[in-house]
Amino acid sequence: MLDTDQPLLSSIDDIFALGDPQWLIRDLLPLPGLVLLYGKSGFGKSFCAIDFALSVASGTPWLGKYPVMSGAVVYVACEGATGLKRRIAAWLHHHPDVAKPDRLSFCLQALDIYDGEERERFLSALETRYRLDHFDHVDPDGNLGEPLEPLRRIVLDTLARVYQGEDENSVVEMSEFIQHIESFARDIAPSALLDRCVEILPS
Repeated sequence: MLDTDQPLLSSIDDIFALGDPQWLIRDLLPLPGLVLLYGKSGFGKSFCAIDFALSVASGTPWLGKYPVMSGAVVYVACEGATGLKRRIAAWLHHHPDVAKPDRLSFCLQALDIYDGEERERFLSALETRYRLDHFDHVDPDGNLGEPLEPLRRIVLDTLARVYQGEDENSVVEMSEFIQHIESFARDIAPSALLDRCVEILPS
């Protein structure tokens, strides 16, 4: 969809004036970005996503060598908490010098991104804990509120639980799904999309 607030044509100088790519995890998770973590069933996609999430939330280089941009992460576990405790415990055991990150939180309910009311409820929950825009928050008396942690990443696990089409291989259905994901991201932070990475795990 065309952005009516932006010029349709750009010159070479305009291209060179663009900022360099940013990375949530260097060379792996772009910022901004929509990422699909793909692999066969049982190959460890959820563990990899948890590894990413804990690395970003704790500011720990991924695999000890890929720098991260630290920040808050929300992991939407649409299939519930099955396996989460074991995966988190394994990560913490493998990183004994890293404090348990309090910048990682979980939603243990299936989230219908197609439903406006559910999206609004999720947004309200995020706003109580995270900064979703670039602006200082002011209370009704004009006083600055407590600074909130910027939300860097949202994980949707799994694709099967947030996708409502009948055929994941359908170009038309998947295109519609991507539009819903982009709309979902804009609802969360219309002024701060440059600070967000949305990651989806297939079933």
